[in-house]
Amino acid sequence: MFGIGFGVYGNFTMAFLAIYPPLDQLCTMYIIRDFRDAIRNALTVRKLDRVTTTSQSGVQSRNFMIYQINH
Repeated sequence: MFGIGFGVYGNFTMAFLAIYPPLDQLCTMYIIRDFRDAIRNALTVRKLDRVTTTSQSGVQSRNFMIYQINH
């Protein structure tokens, strides 16, 4: 800007300043148990129900698992 070169150190400083706000929020969400559980529940797939079907002869049976993705 004023003809002063900061080189690599200036780039590291700006990158750190840009990363700090989201990193701070991620640390806060990890430390607080309610936030951590909410994130874990939002990102996991849960087993809801098991449906069993059997053919007329009773020889064949199939088990299906129903999954729900929580939003």
